[in-house]
Amino acid sequence: MEEIVWKVSVNNQKVSIRVETKPSTRRDHAVKLVYVQIDGYTYCFVTKIVNKGYRSRETNNFNATQGIVTDNGIAFLVNEISVRTQIDIPGLCKLMAVRDSENFTFLFEELCNLGVAMLNTDGVYVREKRTLELPTIVSRIRGSQSSPADLDNKNGSVYSEAEARFIMWHVFRTIQELHNSQICHLDIRPDNIYFTSAGEVKLGGLCYLSNFRNDMFGGLRSNLPGRKEFLLPEYWQGGRVSCYAADIWAAAVSLYVLVKGVDPFPIDRLDRHMERMSHYSAFPEMEGFSAELQSLLQQCLNPRMAMRPTIETILKSPWFEKNGYDIRVLTPSPSYHVKPALSMSETSIPAKWTSPGMVTLNSVIDSCFQNILDVMYGGVDLMGKDVEYQSHPSDEALLKTVESDEAIRLLSGRHLENKADRSENVTGSLPKKGRVWFRSGESCPLCWRRTELYVERGNLVVGGLRRPDSQTYSVLDIATIVFTEENPRLFTVSWKDGTVLRFKASSRADAYDWYHAIKLAIALS
Repeated sequence: MEEIVWKVSVNNQKVSIRVETKPSTRRDHAVKLVYVQIDGYTYCFVTKIVNKGYRSRETNNFNATQGIVTDNGIAFLVNEISVRTQIDIPGLCKLMAVRDSENFTFLFEELCNLGVAMLNTDGVYVREKRTLELPTIVSRIRGSQSSPADLDNKNGSVYSEAEARFIMWHVFRTIQELHNSQICHLDIRPDNIYFTSAGEVKLGGLCYLSNFRNDMFGGLRSNLPGRKEFLLPEYWQGGRVSCYAADIWAAAVSLYVLVKGVDPFPIDRLDRHMERMSHYSAFPEMEGFSAELQSLLQQCLNPRMAMRPTIETILKSPWFEKNGYDIRVLTPSPSYHVKPALSMSETSIPAKWTSPGMVTLNSVIDSCFQNILDVMYGGVDLMGKDVEYQSHPSDEALLKTVESDEAIRLLSGRHLENKADRSENVTGSLPKKGRVWFRSGESCPLCWRRTELYVERGNLVVGGLRRPDSQTYSVLDIATIVFTEENPRLFTVSWKDGTVLRFKASSRADAYDWYHAIKLAIALS
């Protein structure tokens, strides 16, 4: 894990900022842990740095507001920020601040220092080692209501029923608060459940948060985001699906994963999974678990949506009530802190951070934002001194913004009309070859065929180099290259003599690569 430390002055106060880079599973954002120290006090938070160019290429046939339009990743990002800044639900990872630059959006969130509930490796879930502190925290918070025998977990890779009950009580309570506000999470799974050393259970993975207030479809959607293993049977049967029901189903599947460590509905092949879920009849019994837990899971995972319990019924189930969890009694906020200096509550912010003329949390975040951005772009901090910094692979991926800038221009219908325009900002490599879908301008709109495309200096070859039926076109005579706004995988190349060729790349990124290669071939000719 890469680390960098700054000693900066914020409002004439000496502040130490330490930043660690965590590996990220997604190439469109990097994750950094930020530790700010002032007068012996340490404040910690997570910074997610989103590459807007990469994120704009992510599409999903789910729309949070209309249900009939395909959203891209930028729409989800804007929606996430909008929803999270309007609500204050303790069970969600808190969004502390947002900072924006030309190519990146920085999300500053609270740090859940015990990590995620479980790590997923090819469908097998294992507890993070840091979560082994949880039994101690549960017993301190619950007191006599949790027996030591119940908390004694013989299998350290999964959770005991008592631990899972403590976790899922807070998860279901958070879902209840979200649904009461007409908001759905839509990506509930064990690796989106986080813990703090204060005994708090938080839901993360909030990129699909959706507000259905005044929604014309009442929260019904024909497509859903999130991981396929956690989608309810109605999704696979076609038609519109309740997003509220999807949250409850995913939470019940997560409960099963917490105590078993595997997906109840694993996917080997998508077509087989679709067939199985379309004919799903009943959830099987589980050996070695209490009757109350089995009953709750069988009710929540009932194939008939009308037979599944509501969130209020779940919270009143015997599995919770018989063990001291009562929805009618307000649950006090946990007061047990293992490391008070790492507390994320607002009350723990030093008074001087909010006093006029002194260091404020916003000024510290501004300093972090500018320093991280400067280091990413050149290794120079605000003090003007060179900083020794070994760039992390996630930083290198984030800084590939040339394609992102081109993508934004191309989506607006930008043409290549003259030689000067053709030669500016050239990136790419030659020769480039690969397989694409292809059709000519005169052919039927449905008549796509698979072919080899080869681009070199001066020429564009359709059909492969050695095929007798291949066609060679001069890139110097190209008039325009235009991307289809509705589907950026599609791009059209037009020649001055009226020839029109249409191509469909394997992905949006591949389409941009072809564009850059053709542009480079034009510039070098």
